[in-house]
Amino acid sequence: GGQTLLRPVFLDLAEAGFGLSQEEVLREVTDGEETDRISCGVLRLYFDWLRLLEHAQLTWAPLQYQELAEKISQAPERELSAVLGGAEGRAVRIHVHGFYDFTDVVEQILASLARKAETIFYLPASRENGKPHHAFEFVEPVLSSLRYRLGSLLISTTTLEPGEAQPLRFFLSTFPEGPIPPQPASLTYQRASGLRAEVISAAIRVRRWLDDKSFELAPRDIQVLAPQSGTYAELIREIFQAFSIPLRVAEAPDELTPNERALRTIARIWEEAAPTEALFSLFRDFPDISCLKGIDLDLFEIKLRRAGFDGQNWPGVLKHGDLIGLSPAERALIQEIVELWTNRPGGSSEAGFCVNEILSRLEQISQRWLPDPAPIAQLIETLGLLPSELRLPLPIVLDLLENQAAQGVISDPPEKTGILFAPLMRARGLAPRAVVLLGLASGRLPYPVQEDPMLGDALRLKLGQAMRDLGHRFSPKTALSEEMALLFILLNGSSERVHWVIPDTDENGRGLAPTPWVQRYLQHWERNAANRPDHAALPRGPAEQARLLLLLEPQSGSFLPPVWSPHLQRDSGVGIGSADHGYILRAIAEKEHESRWNGLVPDAALVSLSSPATVRVTELEKLSKCPFQCYSRLITGWEVLTPLDFSPDLKSTEWGSLLHGLFETTVRGYREAGLSLRHMAEDLLQNDARSLCERIEALAADASLQLELLPSLFRKAAKGKLLQLATEYWEAVRSGAIPEGVNASTESRCNADFPGLPGVRLSGQIDRMDDRGDHFMIIDYKSGREPDGL
Repeated sequence: GGQTLLRPVFLDLAEAGFGLSQEEVLREVTDGEETDRISCGVLRLYFDWLRLLEHAQLTWAPLQYQELAEKISQAPERELSAVLGGAEGRAVRIHVHGFYDFTDVVEQILASLARKAETIFYLPASRENGKPHHAFEFVEPVLSSLRYRLGSLLISTTTLEPGEAQPLRFFLSTFPEGPIPPQPASLTYQRASGLRAEVISAAIRVRRWLDDKSFELAPRDIQVLAPQSGTYAELIREIFQAFSIPLRVAEAPDELTPNERALRTIARIWEEAAPTEALFSLFRDFPDISCLKGIDLDLFEIKLRRAGFDGQNWPGVLKHGDLIGLSPAERALIQEIVELWTNRPGGSSEAGFCVNEILSRLEQISQRWLPDPAPIAQLIETLGLLPSELRLPLPIVLDLLENQAAQGVISDPPEKTGILFAPLMRARGLAPRAVVLLGLASGRLPYPVQEDPMLGDALRLKLGQAMRDLGHRFSPKTALSEEMALLFILLNGSSERVHWVIPDTDENGRGLAPTPWVQRYLQHWERNAANRPDHAALPRGPAEQARLLLLLEPQSGSFLPPVWSPHLQRDSGVGIGSADHGYILRAIAEKEHESRWNGLVPDAALVSLSSPATVRVTELEKLSKCPFQCYSRLITGWEVLTPLDFSPDLKSTEWGSLLHGLFETTVRGYREAGLSLRHMAEDLLQNDARSLCERIEALAADASLQLELLPSLFRKAAKGKLLQLATEYWEAVRSGAIPEGVNASTESRCNADFPGLPGVRLSGQIDRMDDRGDHFMIIDYKSGREPDGL
């Protein structure tokens, strides 16, 4: 069961030319005192594996590739020519392009072919003043290795100049360093919020290129590339079809099975410390998993929404479970969420988990969080073979977990005409006339390359040095980051037109920063706001996207796909997927001349109110602004549930509760002593308002549960904002800006006849009433909204 961890290491060693004949060289490296025990054990296992294959007379493809170079050198030329597809009696010429690096075994095979047939290598290279351009340094070891292997066979080396191609000249002089000139006309960019917005930005740019006859671009001349294509594949098919753009997809991930989908969600839950939307996505997708036993999922979600839970502070939910009204089963589930998903060694994922801890959590996941435990049974068996004290970083653990849900890939036929959409690394060696680069965010490009937990880069470098003396080459895994930098400049520089799509947020709404390679250019070009492109940011919401697309060509609306036009009426309830738009469309027309509930409520739903009726003070404003909202609350009893998205701001009602609670606790003692407001202010503002600070920290959780559920940083910021607001108020009292008086009461109930409406009574809470000698002043805080002036 150890192949999950050992297979990548064994393949790397085999492709670097390590065979039984190199065992002595490896023993010299592993005998060093600085070589860790795990790496030594892995290398011993590798040679045990080779001896096992030899003893059992079994073939292993990577070892066969090592022998292929020798077989090519011994093969008759006629037979080799036939294998390579050459015609009878004609010499074969081999062209090698699209590769920026080779494994040691592949280099041996190419060198053997070069001895038999004319071979031309096309490798990217650029030199300035005799030194390689910084972005092309990655290729230098490859060139040196080929020169060493080919020796006298290398007849000539020709450097082709880039010519006057403006994009390539631009990037050679600016990437990854150098002075940045004004933005060239050949390069455009747009920011986008979310995956859908990214794909729409690509579709807009492609449509502009195709419609502009001066460019003379055909669909086959354009490519849309992404660092990881899987997250875009479904969206790009849908959106490009809506824009009537032909598309050809290469190497897009196939659809996930239910088990694979569950594993991907579990990996995200673990990585992000149990975000609520991911948890409920898993719960809704698999409501029968064991951890949900005894849980009414709908009721559980309603309780969290009503509490104003932001999706981050699960320990806070557990702490205030009584106020939220959690059942014992719900408490147990949240306790499990805290222990399984949010607790990290040393408080962070960088400290790493010991193997015993990983096994414990995986077994719990297998038994209680997956619909079928089979997909990770082999991984659990594999990890059980490792030393219990071995520590693995969380990214490695998550990679192992996601590898159990590996997807297949599907591709359209190569002969299909259309814009090519492919993974970024798949585009090596291709030179489109126009290219759109998606996902240019830090962490996506260059995407982080983790060291192998079984064979770290430090030991790989030592092995590479030892093998170099024997004519072999062994590169560290993290060299892939340098290859991505090379690929970035080649893709940008080889195209006549380039469009960057820079995500502001990911598919889950989390903020993203542009990749450092792009950030340099943006900071220079966006110093002056007037230089920013029109429609610089593409919004996340479909309605906002539809409005922006209409604005691009308001006369004809040619950039707004017809199927998206209902999004423009989304506020009226019209949307794609509605079963019957008829009644809503009629209501939209009726409300222009009918005052009956804006035309949106059927007659049968209108209820005659019995007298007397009670109307709360806070409902009057809603009644004046939206009768339908007032009706839905008073008559039908509908209750609005807000989404569980993260927001650092408190709701206005929560601010009201905080202000009410703070003011009542602040003035209670002063009111009993009969002190005036100005005396209160003098006392409260002493020692930098220390008394106010203490009262804010002492506020009970029931004053604002949402405040207690905020992450600690945002909770501190909210309390600071509350202190600032209260301090400004008492400063105004002390300065005389607010008239002097003695507080008579706070939080008093009001129940009186509504003027001019017999039988209707006003019911509400008076926030504060001051005795100002010849009159009383009644003050009401409007749901915590900050006043324009004190």
